[in-house]
Amino acid sequence: MTIKKTCSITIPFTPLIIFFFFFISSAAAAAAAASSDDIRFIDKTCEDLRKRSVDSTSCKKWLLPLAGELVSKNNRELFKAALQLTISTTAITAGNITEYISRHGSAAKAPAGGALADCMDNLKDAKAWMASSAGEMKRLTGGNQSALCISDIQTWLSAAVTDESTCTDGLKEAGKKVDATVNTTLQSMVAPAVEVTHITLALFNHFANITNP
Repeated sequence: MTIKKTCSITIPFTPLIIFFFFFISSAAAAAAAASSDDIRFIDKTCEDLRKRSVDSTSCKKWLLPLAGELVSKNNRELFKAALQLTISTTAITAGNITEYISRHGSAAKAPAGGALADCMDNLKDAKAWMASSAGEMKRLTGGNQSALCISDIQTWLSAAVTDESTCTDGLKEAGKKVDATVNTTLQSMVAPAVEVTHITLALFNHFANITNP
């Protein structure tokens, strides 16, 4: 895969279980720090995203913790925050799979080993698509290039969703031939990244529709 990268994003590795503990725990604190307008804005946005096949409960789970960081009713800022969260989640997912494999050597043996290798490549590509999308957002300021920028971001985020879904599909297929517990654990590691990437793509499509109705 070759893409033109317009920015550089470095994300430290944090164990997945710790990350999600603090992420979920931060929801209450974020809600307290956020204005009621921010919270209502996210509630309404998540309801709007139901038209784009996004579960509103999942949407609120991911987006409400971001409320305290938002400019009230700002779709651009909400998307940018969601995109950074998606990049972090995907990076953490890849790191945790690597750590899990190092502790459970049998997980890397054939036929699961091939699916895992493909999965890691998929996650790497997904992060690259997201990083390019983040860079392109800096150029999305209106004018003649807006339509091209929007098209690029939609294409790249769609590719990220496809890559992560391919990872999950590969693990499911390998799961027919390997230890079910190990495979279920690996699938559960990838699931949050798939979920939040899907929400972020839908959120951008919603933002683009508002920006260029």
